[in-house]
Amino acid sequence: MDFDWLKATEDQRKQRYVATRAVADAANTTVEEIIDAALGRKALMGTDYMSTFRRGKIRRSYAKLVYDWIVANHVEIAHRFAPDFFPL
Repeated sequence: MDFDWLKATEDQRKQRYVATRAVADAANTTVEEIIDAALGRKALMGTDYMSTFRRGKIRRSYAKLVYDWIVANHVEIAHRFAPDFFPL
């Protein structure tokens, strides 16, 4: 799916959180662990970063990395919950 992450709206990033949460639940992991894996390191984030992600205020670059990691590792699960964002 071609998507311009530099133009991603808060609502689009908020919808990515919902999909990420669904993938985390189905894959028996956490959103925090997905973010860490996507960034390739333990992410140093503020105490309310999950709330920031839920509200769609995550950095666009982080949102893209999370999306790419999900596509590489759990696209089938993601497709079940958000087929428009994660086509097979």
